[in-house]
Amino acid sequence: MTDNTGGSRDLERASPAEMNVDPGQVLRYIEALDGLHCHSVMVLRKGKVITEGWWKPYRSGYEHILYSVSKSFVSMAIGFAVQERLLSLDERLVDIFGDVFPCEPCGNMVRARIRHLLTMSLGHKGVTDLDFYQSGDWLREALFHYLETEPGTNFFYDNRCTFLSCAILQKRAGMTVHDYLRPRLFEPLGITGTSWETNSAGINAGGWGLRAKTEDLARFGLFLQQRGAWGGKQLLSGKWIDEASARHIDTRGKSVLAAEDCWRGYGYLFWRSSFPGAYRGDGALGQSVIVMPDQEMVVAITAGNGARAGLLERTWDTLCPGIDSCGRGDSGTEAEQALLDAKLASLTIPHPEGKPGLRLSALKYSGQAYRMAPNKLGITKLSVQFGDIDDITLWIGESVLRLRAGHGEWEETDTGLQPGDPSDVVLLFHKNVAGSAAWRGDEYVLKLAYTRTPYVDALRLRFDAAGVTGEYECHPVFPTRAGLVELMGRPESQSERLGETPPLTGASRRQDGFIPP
Repeated sequence: MTDNTGGSRDLERASPAEMNVDPGQVLRYIEALDGLHCHSVMVLRKGKVITEGWWKPYRSGYEHILYSVSKSFVSMAIGFAVQERLLSLDERLVDIFGDVFPCEPCGNMVRARIRHLLTMSLGHKGVTDLDFYQSGDWLREALFHYLETEPGTNFFYDNRCTFLSCAILQKRAGMTVHDYLRPRLFEPLGITGTSWETNSAGINAGGWGLRAKTEDLARFGLFLQQRGAWGGKQLLSGKWIDEASARHIDTRGKSVLAAEDCWRGYGYLFWRSSFPGAYRGDGALGQSVIVMPDQEMVVAITAGNGARAGLLERTWDTLCPGIDSCGRGDSGTEAEQALLDAKLASLTIPHPEGKPGLRLSALKYSGQAYRMAPNKLGITKLSVQFGDIDDITLWIGESVLRLRAGHGEWEETDTGLQPGDPSDVVLLFHKNVAGSAAWRGDEYVLKLAYTRTPYVDALRLRFDAAGVTGEYECHPVFPTRAGLVELMGRPESQSERLGETPPLTGASRRQDGFIPP
């Protein structure tokens, strides 16, 4: 296997045909992903990028929430710690956290070891009424748990396992997992601009919270495919990569999703896959880094696919048949490459259905502020200034969200919203948003793509002399997001308008808005 990277420099590019992959199959793969709420995709073979695309308004330079793909980075951090003899997988949790346990541990907890955290086989069958991240002390709550089964025998997917792994590494290394990985993994691979959510004690969440660019995810996948080698150096033992990606425990009938690709077993914070030899880091809503060692292939995907339906299946049945099946240099190949290039250039999140542009009959409502009835979004007031580019203002409690929307185009806005208390998990609004608006009859439809997240929501409004009615629809829907929220408001009176000067502060809410199941 050849390492084609050179330290932190840009990844090399090649056409699919140059890497003996059929561009027609790649085109069909991109067409399949186009209907599955994808935000980006990169395909690599033999160390070179052969296909890459972003669905506007998502861009290559934007970090994206990775959710549970974060776990696979924790796996590598533990591997580095083992390599540096900071810890051993056979160490018991009671020996590491003897001064932290909130109560006398049960017999199974006494037998629990670090390796059981990595394989999600700590020994419990379900979550407690109060999950650990909902408490004031994550560490004590994560350890305050009765284990019903012998550690290592029962798979149960639980974020506490990855959080405890982060807590252990931080205890031994004296720094967060994020800081620990920076000189060992991120900097050698040329990964920059990442961030990772921490709790109030300064420990990385572990099971979620990492934000990185799609190319960062692709570099990580290439590092895995090259068994820990990069730029001619062996950063992490190939033996650890093999061990981390191997099947250690059965997941059939026990995974978070009833899908074939979740029933092929689990490694050290990696999922085995139905395609022979393949494994992956997998996150909610379709975030994935897929490694196919035998084919020297890596696929990195970010998405907003609520059920994750079809993403892996289309990779196996549409992309993979094109491997080693390309007739190089013929006119058909060149024509298919041209079609692929055109498709990649045209990728976009669909604009709202309806007629783009200014609706003259709506001008009488332009700039009118509406006092909103109590709603789950906390919107107290809204107004829309219609024009070639619409200006939308939402008052959320005592904060103000201002954004812009194009017509048939995406208009991007930095709203200035900042993350707040990590316990606030109902946030719908985010710092970076792109808007696109259209009229569907008498209904104003505003699509909001939060470009550093998987979320692409819709706000629908209907105006008349009595006021405004409408709905805010979340996509994808999660238990911690509101789903469909009905809105209703009346025109603000002159006395109300003169008596109020709202502060222009960011909403006291967190950006991420989600604790993965």
